[in-house]
Amino acid sequence: MKKKIIPIIIFIILIIVIYFIGIAPKNKTKVIKDSNIAIYLDKDLSIKKDEVYKDGKLKDMKEIEEKVNKKLLFYDYQKFFNSQELYNKLDKEATNMMNAFDGTWSNALAFMTASSTKEEYIEKKKGQELEKKLAEDYYISTLKDNELKDYFTTKSGIINVSTIYIPKNFLSENFDVDPATTELAERVYNDIKNSENIINKMEEYKRIYPSDITEIKTTDIVMDPNVKEPIMELEDNSLCKEVLEDSAGYYIIYRINLNHKEKYDKDEVINELINNNVLDKEYDYHERSFDYLRNKYNISINDKKLKKEFTKYIEEKIKEEI
Repeated sequence: MKKKIIPIIIFIILIIVIYFIGIAPKNKTKVIKDSNIAIYLDKDLSIKKDEVYKDGKLKDMKEIEEKVNKKLLFYDYQKFFNSQELYNKLDKEATNMMNAFDGTWSNALAFMTASSTKEEYIEKKKGQELEKKLAEDYYISTLKDNELKDYFTTKSGIINVSTIYIPKNFLSENFDVDPATTELAERVYNDIKNSENIINKMEEYKRIYPSDITEIKTTDIVMDPNVKEPIMELEDNSLCKEVLEDSAGYYIIYRINLNHKEKYDKDEVINELINNNVLDKEYDYHERSFDYLRNKYNISINDKKLKKEFTKYIEEKIKEEI
C-alpha cells in the first residue's frame, strides 16, 4: 500500500510547490504586484508582509501554510459558513449538550467544551465544520462511478445476521471490565468457530446469550463501527473473524447475506460512505483537501525570501513523506 501511495504523495506535493512558487496556469487572471503583499491568493484575497514577518524575520513556514489554508477556507466557503442551515445544526447540537447537563451551559462547559458561552461554541465549531465540508468535497472529487457502483452492489444495503450478545461485567472499584467476561466471550467464539456446524452451534448459544440484532443497515450511523464495519467486510455465509465489542458488551455475529436496494442512487451511496467515516480511513483526506483547495486558486508569492524558504519547506515535506 505504501508503494502505491508514495507516487501520489509526490505528485500532490509537487503541485503545491508549483503553485506556491508562482508558476500558475497562463489563463488565470493576472494580478498587479504590490510591495506590501507577500502572497497573492486570488484577485481579491492576499496575505500582507506583516502577516508572514515578525521583527524582520520570517515566521515558521508551517504557520504561514496554515494561514494560507485558513484564509482560503473561509473565502471559498463563506456562503456555507454564514448559512442558516449550519447555524441551526450547531445550535441544536449545543442545546442538546446543555439539556444533557441540567440545561445550563456552565455544566456542559465543564465536561464537553472549552467555550465560555453557547455562541462562542457555535462560532468555533463553524471552523471545524468548514474543514469537514472541504474534506468531503475533495473526497467526492476523487470518486469514480465504477467504484461507487461496486460499493453499492457488494456492501450497501441490509445485512441479515445471526447474533450472540454477552454483556460486559464491570468491576465496581475502578469500572474495568471483568476479565472473566472477556474470557467467556472468547471461549464461546472458539467453540462456535471450531464446530462442525457453525449455524447449529450459534443457535445453541443464542438461547443462552440472546440478541435482538437480526440485521445491520449499512446506513446506520448509530451502531458502533467496531461492530458494524467488520460485518460489512465479511462475505455472505461466514462468521466474524474475531469477537466484536462495543462499550457495553461482546458480539459474535454470523453474516447470512446482503440485500441491497434495487435502484442505484449515486448521491445516496456517497452520503453513506461519508457517514461511515470513510474520510478517517487509509488516506488523510483532511490534509490532502487543503492541497485540493489551494490548487483552485492563482496563488503567487511576491516575496523572494519567502519564496525561497517556502520552496525549501515543501521539498523537505516531500522527503519526509517518502
